[in-house]
Formats: sequence, C-alpha cells, structure tokens
Amino acid sequence: MSRRRTRGRRRRERIDTVPILRSSAADRAKKIYDKGAVRGALAIAGTWHFGNDLPAALLTWQKVHPAGLGLAVWCAYTVVGVVAAVALLRGRRLEPFAVWICTAVLLAGTAALHLSAGSGGIFEWPNWAWGAVGWLGLLVLWRHDVEATVAFLSANAIITTAALLSSTGPDRYQLAMLLGVVYGTASLQLGALLGARMITETARRAAAAREAGDRVLARGIAAEETRLERRRRYATARAAAEDLLAGLAGGALDPDDPMVRARCAIAAARLRRLVTETDDVPDPLLHDLRAAADVAERRGAAVTLDQVGAVGDLPTEVRQALVEAPTEVLAAAHGTARVTVVSTGDDISVSVLADGDTPGVVGPPPGADVSLSVEREDGQLWVQTRWRRSAQPSSTTTKSSSTVSVPGQRQTRSTASTSS
Repeated sequence: MSRRRTRGRRRRERIDTVPILRSSAADRAKKIYDKGAVRGALAIAGTWHFGNDLPAALLTWQKVHPAGLGLAVWCAYTVVGVVAAVALLRGRRLEPFAVWICTAVLLAGTAALHLSAGSGGIFEWPNWAWGAVGWLGLLVLWRHDVEATVAFLSANAIITTAALLSSTGPDRYQLAMLLGVVYGTASLQLGALLGARMITETARRAAAAREAGDRVLARGIAAEETRLERRRRYATARAAAEDLLAGLAGGALDPDDPMVRARCAIAAARLRRLVTETDDVPDPLLHDLRAAADVAERRGAAVTLDQVGAVGDLPTEVRQALVEAPTEVLAAAHGTARVTVVSTGDDISVSVLADGDTPGVVGPPPGADVSLSVEREDGQLWVQTRWRRSAQPSSTTTKSSSTVSVPGQRQTRSTASTSS
C-alpha cells in the first residue's frame, strides 16, 4: 500500500510539472523552424553570391573604372554576408548600428558600380551588384521588421532607376525591363521572408495548441487519480466504521475498552478528514500530509487534518521543507494528532500537535526560507513550519525561547528563524 501511494505521489508530481516542463515548447518550435528558414536563406544567398556575383566580378574586373572595383565590392559584400550569417546562426539578429553599417555598404556598392560600369550599362554583367544585393540585404534584416526589408529594396531600386535615367534618359523599354527585374527579384526575396515567417508562426501556434492540449490531458489524469484515491480512502473508512458499528451493535465490542475507544477515535478522525476535504484538484502538500497521516493511523494514532485557505502551487523544495518536520512528528505520534494547514495568500503554515515527543525533529533544508517552531512539554509535541512567498534568502540562523499558552499546558517554544 505504501509503495502504491509513493508511486501515485510521484506520478502526480510528474503530472503537475508538465506545464512547467513544456512551457517553452512553442518557443522551441519557433526556433527550430526559424533555424531551418535561416539555413535556406543562407544557401540561396551564398549560391547566388558565389555562383553568379563572383564570376561576374572576376570576368569583368577590367571593364569597370577603376579596374578591380567589382572585386572590391564583392569582397565587401562577402564580409557583410559573413557578419549577418554568424548572427543568424547564433539565433540573434544584427544590432541597429550594425544594420545601418551593412545596408550602407550594400547600397554604396550598388551606386559605385552604377557609376563605374562605363559602357557596360545597367543590364550588363559588369553592373551585377544591384541585382544581387537584395539577398544579402535579406540576411541583414532577417529578424527585423518586414518594412525595413521593403525600404531597403526600394532604396536599391531608386538608386538603380536614378542611374538608368541619368545615363540613357527616360527610355520606356529599359524602364520596363528595370521594373520587371526589380519585381522579379523583390517578389522572390520578400516571398522567401514572408513564407519563412508564416511557417515559423504556424509551427509556434501548433506547438502552443499541443501544449494546451497536454495541460488539459494532464489535469484530467490528475483529477481521475484524485477521484480514485478518494474512493479508496472512503472504502477504507467505511469498512472500519462498519466493523466498529457492527461490533458495538452486536455486543462483540465493549465501549469501555480503551482499545475500542482508540479504534473509534481513529475512525472518527478519518471520517472527519474525508468530510472536510475540499481539494477538487490535486494538492501535493495535502497529499503528502495525508500520506503521513495514513501511516500514523495504521500505527494506532487518531489523526485530524484541517485546512484553512487554498494552498495553491508551491515550489517543490518549499513543499518538502514544509512537510519535513510534521511528517517526523506524525511518524512518532501515538494516541492523537492534529494537523492544521493555514494559507493566507502569501503566508502558509503547517502545524502538528501530537502525543509523543521525539528529539530528532530536523529543520527545513537550507535556502528554502521556511521557519521552524518547536514546543515540547508533558509528552506532547507541537511543531509548526511556515513559509512566506516574499521571504528573502537567509544569511544567519538564530534561536530564541519564549513561553506560550496551550489549552491545558504551558510549553516552551524554541524557534529557529532567519535574519539578514
């Protein structure tokens, strides 16, 4: 039974952590698809730059003035492409000042070849830069607004149009050719950018939807486990109550027998705990305390568990620190024990008042920001663990003693508290 309870608690803890473990699933999907799109854009830009621009720069280096300017522009474009590729492959985007520098270099190369191509003209091979610069600009502005890419392509088209009009005049055939080239290249580049972003966003939404579905499924599984666990506890309590009532009614049990009274107290405490349960969703803190209470009841103790306020989600280390000392007290309890969980939003406390005294009650793990209070007197032990959500990390631990009044007793409290 204990082993099955342990497996159930571990399973519930795994279920409760599903939303945390998968909280970045949408972001991971977005990064994966964006990385694939970046590699595709790099492949296209690199193929064009080395397969088209480099042969044009090498074969026409003497046809521009001064000679070799095309090779210099190609080298500058290569540096810009490498800078953009490194940033994109690292999952980052170029900073604004780097974007300004890179776009200025790209547009300056276009203007320089327009001015230096000479008799090569706008549509000849020596003037290759204005048709190729769009793919490099796409890499530079990949993770920036689409409007920035449109502005860059428009600036490149304006520079080319101005060069065409200044060299040949308003020739409608060449203007139509220029319009066709600009439209063909810009549509491919913007299509690649928008398509990549659409696919990436679709993948992100699909992952977010899957994540939401997993959360709903996990809550359903946890609720079903809670229902089955509650039915099991009701069955146990009912069987115990039926045996006692049948024995008392049939005369087989003597109400004056201390053992019979102890069994009745245990059964009454168990029924009271089941009646006062309010956790419609799994609560790991109460689950741990109920498991400890069940162990104490099997040893013959009558345990009462009361809850005031909703506990809510707690970090695992805090929950473990809150139940550490109460669990030890319940393990050593005999006779009666009363567990009280009080939650007031930012303040959560777990206290146990039990018959029996154990000197080995330990404090919460360091760094959990959980305070521990202990009182012992006349064979009874009172322990309280307390945690505040706004608690600051502790630097030192001090011990103090004070006298408190408990109904029917006078006890001395030894408090372990944290101070900065």
